[in-house]
Amino acid sequence: MGTLNIEDVEIIEDCIRKCGIDFESWLKYYKSEEVKEAVEKDLLLVEQYDIQLVPTLVINGKQRVNGAQPLSQIIQVIEGIVKEKEQLSDEGASCRLVDGRMGCD
Repeated sequence: MGTLNIEDVEIIEDCIRKCGIDFESWLKYYKSEEVKEAVEKDLLLVEQYDIQLVPTLVINGKQRVNGAQPLSQIIQVIEGIVKEKEQLSDEGASCRLVDGRMGCD
């Protein structure tokens, strides 16, 4: 089959039909202004974070995990961030991860 040009609308539409997705419903969203704005916003983030690879996970707006990494690598990055946050802040408050959210005293 070779490679496909995913910028070609006909290629995209053909893939949607072959995947069993309701084409008319998809087309409605594909052409919506809301989706267009969301994609444009995402493209600005791609530029802001200088994303060159897919997938890229951006954590706290500054830490990046590039490419398909094992879960253990992602956990290691997150644990490093949590460890930094758990240290005392300048005001003497401490921060820690509770139920998936950072909380500080």
